[in-house]
Amino acid sequence: MAVDRSHTPFERLLALITRIRPGEGRPVALFGAHVFLILFAYYIFRSVREGFLLESGSAARGSYATAVIAAILMVLVPVYSAVRRRYQGVRLVNSVIAFFSLTLLGFWAAAASGLDVGFAFYVWVGIFNVMMLAQFWALAADSFNIKAGQRLFPAIMLAAQLGGLAGAEFTENYTAALGTSNLLLVGTVLLVLTATFTGRVHGSVPAESQHVGREQVRERPHFLGGFSVVAASRYLILIAVMLVLINWISSTGDFIHRVYVKEHFEAVAAGSAEPVESKTLITSYYANFFFWMIIVQLSIQLVAVGRLFRTLGVANTLLIPAALSLVGYGLVGFMPILTTIRLVRMGEQSVDYSLTNTLRQALFLPTTPIQTYEGKTTIETFFWRFGDLMQAGMVFAGTTWLAMDAAAFAFLNVALAAFWLAVALAIGKEYRRLAAEKMTNVAPQLTRPIPHAEVRPGEPFEHLLPADLFVDQDPGDVITLSARRPCGSPMPGWLRFDSLGQRFHGTPEEFFSEELVIEVVATDNDGVAVSGTFVIRRCRSTG
Repeated sequence: MAVDRSHTPFERLLALITRIRPGEGRPVALFGAHVFLILFAYYIFRSVREGFLLESGSAARGSYATAVIAAILMVLVPVYSAVRRRYQGVRLVNSVIAFFSLTLLGFWAAAASGLDVGFAFYVWVGIFNVMMLAQFWALAADSFNIKAGQRLFPAIMLAAQLGGLAGAEFTENYTAALGTSNLLLVGTVLLVLTATFTGRVHGSVPAESQHVGREQVRERPHFLGGFSVVAASRYLILIAVMLVLINWISSTGDFIHRVYVKEHFEAVAAGSAEPVESKTLITSYYANFFFWMIIVQLSIQLVAVGRLFRTLGVANTLLIPAALSLVGYGLVGFMPILTTIRLVRMGEQSVDYSLTNTLRQALFLPTTPIQTYEGKTTIETFFWRFGDLMQAGMVFAGTTWLAMDAAAFAFLNVALAAFWLAVALAIGKEYRRLAAEKMTNVAPQLTRPIPHAEVRPGEPFEHLLPADLFVDQDPGDVITLSARRPCGSPMPGWLRFDSLGQRFHGTPEEFFSEELVIEVVATDNDGVAVSGTFVIRRCRSTG
């Protein structure tokens, strides 16, 4: 794999976030546009569901609705597995999009006629979220090899954060003008637009970044579908347990948050001098909450995720979200007030939807095709919602029989987060083993001596390195170039190095008579490096 300096302007922009090879900008743009539209629509639905739900019922209705979601998914998972074996690829994805779009129109008609759709719509949003995103990330995991996915998933996830930000901001600004029910029509249009990307995203990945070792194995149907795929793999079982814990903790946090939100805005509506619906106030509040939450998400995605993946690796980074939840809910337990819960939930969900989500998708890079599609979809639908089911049972028992307050539920989350940390350690060990089986790590190679250069004091200087000067045979790996003086000392101030263009340039105002030795270092994604040196000499006068 030779280093190529033909990066597009978009790829140069992406290089500020992650390491990228020429040709990878197009798939990142297409995958990013697809998930942008999905998340734009989802954050509209997510805000609307809170308004529908809390207008005519208690905060606990959301917890109980999750139990219904889990029950539906228990039936839906085997059905999806059977359909996937018959209709794969674009037809499958677009069929799911068509289903959700048509049901959205039904909810819009029912809500516009005055029917109470809060509970049913909450269930629909829960199924929509896990099904649409699981399908998208399964396609992404099946499109990129491990090293390419580790590099590019943070950039694609950034597009998801931007889509969520746009959806939350749109909802906050246009709820009053359009009406809560009519926002469903906007979401329907966005879903239909996503169908225009499904046929192009997979084929856009360059050969060097594509998934390798994808042998087609004859699948033997099982009446349990994806459940049997998960049960056959210790790695998938661990991931399933982790997702149960993550969603149990998150849903309990949602319940605590809703209790305080409902109390606050019902009081605001009752004390308002002008007639105002608590539904409208709650919808706008959650849109504002999601907006600022996504601002934090974007900051984490831009600044931290790619760097954590490079420095700590997937396995070690997996421990961070569990540790943060452990600390955050400890604070909520000792200070159970709206301000604390809002801040902790904003921080927790920001990490969940940036770092944790990126990690979840990267965990499936070393899996087989059946595990990627059926196993991943099963885990991120049924097992994800099974965490909601556990939370719903705990909320019912805690509020009905145990008289648990917000602090008690927070301390329950502390215990669950400690368990999550232990499971994350086990997953990291399995991930390293599977990745080692599928990845090679050949050091970069210097293909030839680096050409020397001459410079004239006071005149512009440019020295272009050969495009294939360094190569790396590892699929999906990318070489990053840097330049320095021997022994690690910096280059002189007048000399600059464009690593993407492989170009030295500058204008020396003064140049000493001795030779200037420059070392060029090529480092792969795993930190393995090779270097070569060349000499810049003062041009000898010919007069």
